[in-house]
Amino acid sequence: MKIYYPKNTLSAALKAAEPLMAQAALGRAETGLAAIRNQCLAQLDELLALLVAAPAEAQDQQARLRKVYHVSRRIIGLGHVAGFPHIDLAALNLCDVVDGLITRNHYDWAPVEAHIDAMRLLRRPDLPEAAITVLLESLNELRVRFGCASIAGKT
Repeated sequence: MKIYYPKNTLSAALKAAEPLMAQAALGRAETGLAAIRNQCLAQLDELLALLVAAPAEAQDQQARLRKVYHVSRRIIGLGHVAGFPHIDLAALNLCDVVDGLITRNHYDWAPVEAHIDAMRLLRRPDLPEAAITVLLESLNELRVRFGCASIAGKT
């Protein structure tokens, strides 16, 4: 009986590759992110426009909230690459708030619109750091009040 061991191409590739120092790897990653920054910024603007239009759409409340949830989930990560990392935090908070509203069958658009307006403000490059801090703290208060984490028994 003859035993055949197939080549492990991943192992061979890893052994043949030159090791990268962390700084070099980070530099390459930053260069790669810079190359797609404008694309991410355009997509971020497009998703923010979808969020702005969502409350006015003529669907049932739960479907509109689900759309807001899915759009804000797509924003997470884009903000950081596009140079607006605080938008990611606002989008994450919005996801939690919408999840809490859907779970409770409570269709209050005020916290949703507050998050959307805050994300539009956070998109401004000239926004002072103090204003960013105040906005994020306010959004966090809304998340604590309306978010899914505030529902008893839900973890």
